Amino acid sequence: MKISEYLKQYRKNNNLTQQDLADKLFVSKQAISKWENDRGLPDINTYPLISEVLGVTIDELMGVEPTKEKEEVITNKKENKKIIIIISLIVTIILSLLIFSIAYDKEKIMINKFTKETEQLLEIDLPSIITIEYLDMKELADNKYYPVNTGYFIFEDTNELKKIENDILISKEWNYYISEDLQNILPLALKMYCNGQNQIKIINIKSKEINIIPNTEGTYTFKMFCYQKEMNRLIVSTFICEVKQ
Repeated sequence: MKISEYLKQYRKNNNLTQQDLADKLFVSKQAISKWENDRGLPDINTYPLISEVLGVTIDELMGVEPTKEKEEVITNKKENKKIIIIISLIVTIILSLLIFSIAYDKEKIMINKFTKETEQLLEIDLPSIITIEYLDMKELADNKYYPVNTGYFIFEDTNELKKIENDILISKEWNYYISEDLQNILPLALKMYCNGQNQIKIINIKSKEINIIPNTEGTYTFKMFCYQKEMNRLIVSTFICEVKQ
């Protein structure tokens, strides 16, 4: 089987549509369709995220046959997983209402914080929102491929949105192209958005400087805003960078 067939198989195993998978990977549905129809391949830097979203190893995703030793390890893992699943189900039944309540409140707080921080940094009131997604990626951020967290808003196509789009278009703070120096401080997963099709703005959280690399050595936290007009989507990512002179 080809990578395209494995990708389609594992997507269906997870009960995901092409659009569902596209949203989780921050790519277009057309990109997923190309991958699954063997008309293109994912960027190498996206494989770890695809692997995590689909719950398979990169080897499985690429169709690499496991060795006998690996098969034994996988078998043991599957048996242990079955036991864990049974125990988890029992615990879930007993504590379901409490867990649901806590999870709902936590997600609501996280989404509200994400929205408020975005509005404060951009100094705007966000227009009507259709969808909000947020992903904490602290565990992945250490490898310099991914930001600390990322998420996006999909807006309704309203006059309010058109006004904001116009403000972005005429603003010198938003650019289709950013300098090579700025691109060099981005995690690799965010560089894919610097393709001349998206409008980008990078803010230093502490100093509030825009599209500027600090002159002083140190560790800084930045917010990258990427607006995709054709999708009415605003992607917001937090990343940490060590600046050296």
